[in-house]
Amino acid sequence: MCQYGYRQCQSPLSTDIAPGTGNFKPVGQKVPREHRSCLVCGSDTAEDEHHFVFDCPAYCSIRDRFTAIFWGPAPSLSSFFTLHDPRVIAKLLHECFAHRSMLLEGLLAVPQH
Repeated sequence: MCQYGYRQCQSPLSTDIAPGTGNFKPVGQKVPREHRSCLVCGSDTAEDEHHFVFDCPAYCSIRDRFTAIFWGPAPSLSSFFTLHDPRVIAKLLHECFAHRSMLLEGLLAVPQH
C-alpha cells in the first residue's frame, strides 16, 4: 500500500501517466490527446486516467482482484473515487503503478491485446 496515504497515491494519476507525452509541458504546449498512445499496452488509445483505471489490458489481472469496485459500466473518475473506500482505491492505484513501472522497465512482458 502507498506509504503516503490515499491523497498522495491519487496525485500521481494526473502527472505520471504517459510521461513525455505532454503531461509535463506548459499549458498550450501539450501533445494533442489524439496523438498520445498508451506506453504500456501499445494501443492507439491515449494513456489517460480513465484508460489507466478502467480499460488498459495490462491491469486486467489487478482489476480482477478488485471486483467489488469494478461492477457495471465504468463511471466517471470522480464518481469512482467518491463511491468506494479510499483505502481500496489507494491499494488498487499502488498495485497498478508498481505493475506499470515493472512493465516499462522491461521486467515484465507487455500483454498483447
